[in-house]
Amino acid sequence: TDEDVRLYDVRYCASGKYSQRVLVPVVYRGDVVSFVARDVSNKSSRKYLNPSDNKQGNFLFNWDLASSYAAVVVTEGVFDAMAVGRDAVATFGKSLTRRQLELLNTREELVFYWDVDALFQVERLLEKIRTKVRIVLHPDLLDAGARTKFENRSLIREAVSPTSVEYVIWKTMFDRRC
Repeated sequence: TDEDVRLYDVRYCASGKYSQRVLVPVVYRGDVVSFVARDVSNKSSRKYLNPSDNKQGNFLFNWDLASSYAAVVVTEGVFDAMAVGRDAVATFGKSLTRRQLELLNTREELVFYWDVDALFQVERLLEKIRTKVRIVLHPDLLDAGARTKFENRSLIREAVSPTSVEYVIWKTMFDRRC
């Protein structure tokens, strides 16, 4: 949305190495520390480009805004985080670095809204997470970026503990669909 473009300082590059890409800055303590460049032409063999000196593993997209919330929604990609809202961060993929875990462990609650294929990796991270965790149970294979903010907020409200019966049942049903 226009609001997201302003809030996250999204830019467009018309020429050069990042031609025909939307650039989304990664900000930490007010400084731009990296960025994500996403192809919008659908002609590139690489959907995403990052700077050559990329240090994204040290940061979380939208941490400066989201860290003011007690509960933070953890998504994979920057567009997923934008589709969720101000309390969401992106991990830039299906894993967490030690530094990203340190940042996340400062919050009271984490709601993992990773893509369906990555949710089972959350279970492996539980021993390293020192805060309350809930997981969004996807009703289908869509990720957060393919949903409206309203749909995302509804799914987040219904997120469950990874030790709950609901999660175990969902995992069983998901395994049957794949």
